[in-house]
Amino acid sequence: MRQPRHADPRRLQLHDRVRHGTVLARDQVVRDRRRDEPDHAQHDRQAARPARPVTAPHAPLPAGLPLDAEFDHAAVAARRIRDLLPLYRDTLGGEFHLGGDNVRVGYRGLQLSFRGGGRIELLEPLPGSAFLDSFFRRSPLGGLHHVTFLVRQDMDRTITSLEGLGYRVHGASEADPEWHEVFLHPREAHGTLLQIARPGPDHGPAAGYTLDDVLAGTAPNGCGIPSR
Repeated sequence: MRQPRHADPRRLQLHDRVRHGTVLARDQVVRDRRRDEPDHAQHDRQAARPARPVTAPHAPLPAGLPLDAEFDHAAVAARRIRDLLPLYRDTLGGEFHLGGDNVRVGYRGLQLSFRGGGRIELLEPLPGSAFLDSFFRRSPLGGLHHVTFLVRQDMDRTITSLEGLGYRVHGASEADPEWHEVFLHPREAHGTLLQIARPGPDHGPAAGYTLDDVLAGTAPNGCGIPSR
C-alpha cells in the first residue's frame, strides 16, 4: 500500500514510538492498581471463578432398609476368559481372588480384586454348555453379565422383602450350602441382571489353588477341561 504524499517517514516512526510508550505506560498503571488494591478486591475476582466440586463423604445408610445388602462384584462374560485378562489383570491390576467351575449351570468363573476393594468376575461357558448362548446372541463381543449384592438375612426373608416391594424374583437356589441366591430379571432392574446372594461361612478367597489352576480346570469343582 502506497503512503500519502504528505506522510513523512520520520514523523510516522516518531508517532509509533509515542503510541508504543503510551501503551506501556497504561499497562504499568493497571499493574500498579492491581498491586495496590485491597485484598478483598482480589478475593472478589477469585470468587467469581467456578469453584471445584467438593466430594462429600458418604452418608450413613438409613436404618430400616428392606434389605441389608452390600455390593460384592460385577461379572463380565466373554467366550474366553483369556481374552479378558490383558485388560482386567495386566492393565487394570486385578489380582486373583477365587474361582472355579459351576458344572451344573455350565460356566467357569474367576474373580479379580482391585485396589479399593472392588472385584470383577470373569465368566466363560464350559465346553458344550449353552448357558451363555442367549447372552452372546444379544452381545456377540460379551460384556456386563450381572451385578451381585450380598445379604445377611436368610434367602426366604430376602425373597419375601423383594416380593413385598413388587419385584418378581426368579432363579432362587439353595443347592449350594455356601451360596444361596436369587435373581432380579433385567426387566425388573432397568436392564441389568441382579444377583442377590447369601454366602456361607466358608465362602472366601482362594486357598491352595491359583488362577492358572482355574483355567486348567483343576481348581476345586473343576471339570478337568482347560480353557481355550
